[in-house]
Amino acid sequence: MKYKFLALALASVASLSAVAAPVTLPTGPYYIKFDGREQIAVTGNTGYANEINWGVFTVSTINRGLVTGPNTIETTGPNVFADLQNGGQITGMFYGTSGLPSGTGGNAFPATGGFLDLYYRDTTVYGVTDLATTAATVRTSQSTATGYTQGILLAHLEFASGINDLSNVVFINGSTIPSNGGFAGLATSYANVNTSIVGDWTTAMNTDFFTTNYGQRDVRFRNIYESLNSWDSCPVGTANCLLGARITDPATGFAVPEPSSLALIGLGLLGLGATRRRQKLNSNRG
Repeated sequence: MKYKFLALALASVASLSAVAAPVTLPTGPYYIKFDGREQIAVTGNTGYANEINWGVFTVSTINRGLVTGPNTIETTGPNVFADLQNGGQITGMFYGTSGLPSGTGGNAFPATGGFLDLYYRDTTVYGVTDLATTAATVRTSQSTATGYTQGILLAHLEFASGINDLSNVVFINGSTIPSNGGFAGLATSYANVNTSIVGDWTTAMNTDFFTTNYGQRDVRFRNIYESLNSWDSCPVGTANCLLGARITDPATGFAVPEPSSLALIGLGLLGLGATRRRQKLNSNRG
């Protein structure tokens, strides 16, 4: 009988937690695959003080992950989310990254600072977002972009040191300096969840899973970036040419159950305990 009550309690948890969060990260290692667009200002800024790049993206899939080595998570098993699944999307924006002199930490195109926001987008309310063909009408402020920052906030991430063992000011390693002649490179970085700005995934992602020379980190990024002319913006008469790029590949981390799920499990177990006490009391009376 106790297993029946436990099963009912857990079933209630599953149904209620599904209402609480539109998309839940799988507990344990996870692998988020995304595609995006960005602009890079190699010789100036994007129009916001000290910012050298910004971009937007859509998440194509979220898979359970497998830890295959120190700070390394690979994808495994079926996905737990796919773009437009049940009428929803996961979108986002990154912004606020500042440039560092080439060669800092021995890296060709290093950067520091910056943020990344993740949103759940109900397409029945906001419509479907497809990656924009041009950047002209997308960005509305430093941290907002039409089609990407509307909906339910999932998490606010801050890029952090640790990806470069030689420098605590390098937050993003870029292998290639973008140029007008075309480019392709690899950017790697870590980020931490800002717990003061609460989203549906804040607790789940805040696990300090990755170990670096400069502290524990929550999320690791590994992104390919390559030139995309349709996202170039080179105003006539200015030296500040924004070079467009497409970006692909994953973000990885290790998730824990969200607090609502933990609370509901606790309530379910309390209910089970109360039921067993009543059964014992009735048995003693008989």
